[in-house]
Amino acid sequence: MVSDIVLLKELPKAIQENVEAYAGCISGAELKENYIELMRKSGFKEVKILQEKVYPLYYIISEPDTKETIDRLGMTLEQVKEATNSIVSISVSALKQ
Repeated sequence: MVSDIVLLKELPKAIQENVEAYAGCISGAELKENYIELMRKSGFKEVKILQEKVYPLYYIISEPDTKETIDRLGMTLEQVKEATNSIVSISVSALKQ
């Protein structure tokens, strides 16, 4: 069993290159389908996603003033909301023999 952060779609370049997003394990996250495929290629069988939930961007940004950080990203609030919907936390079970 493993829990990890994955992406439903590519993140905007501003987030991919952001230090806070990197420290929050977001900018280096894999696309969900790639993540599952990598598990299978590593020899895991019966790979199942048990839980999936949105991982809000404000969890990623650890600074007290989230608005200031969003402003530094150079993104609109709408762009941030769209990016937020592509970040999910998954719990996966699998077997390896």
